[in-house]
Amino acid sequence: MDKISIIVPVLNSKEHLNRIIMGLLKQTINDMEIIIVDSGSSDSTLDMCKDWSFLDNRIKVYETKDSVIDFGLKKATGKYILFLDNLNLNDNTMLEKMQKALIQNNADISIYNSNYSIITNYLVCDSINIINDFDGCLWNKLFKKNLFNSYNNIEDVFKTALKKAVRISLFV
Repeated sequence: MDKISIIVPVLNSKEHLNRIIMGLLKQTINDMEIIIVDSGSSDSTLDMCKDWSFLDNRIKVYETKDSVIDFGLKKATGKYILFLDNLNLNDNTMLEKMQKALIQNNADISIYNSNYSIITNYLVCDSINIINDFDGCLWNKLFKKNLFNSYNNIEDVFKTALKKAVRISLFV
């Protein structure tokens, strides 16, 4: 399988950081890079991130005052992109299932359900029919990286990716 780049923006996230990283490291997929981008934490978040990067070489830690999404996309080397916030990864096979859905269905985006329960089903959707059903949230979707090759500004990055997508695998 091809690498997944997981972009994790952090800002004073010390309460959630260990849970997020442990959830990622428990995933059944190993070919990933975890790109943690700190945008100016004033607590111990950055130090915690650096400690994690010493424990696992898939974890890369950066600091920026610019857009963390834009910065993370520039650093990403994987074929697939996942943006992660304070999400609970209750299903250790979630990334594997999302990646398989993209590959098996020749899809551009894989979306998992909002209550983060274990995923068992998915539909393949025409993106034109569902583009208006999303609120612009990047957080619950696995994207092919090529959807982000060009965009006008960071506020339009999600809308641009959806417009470029031909097929979407939706977990229900």
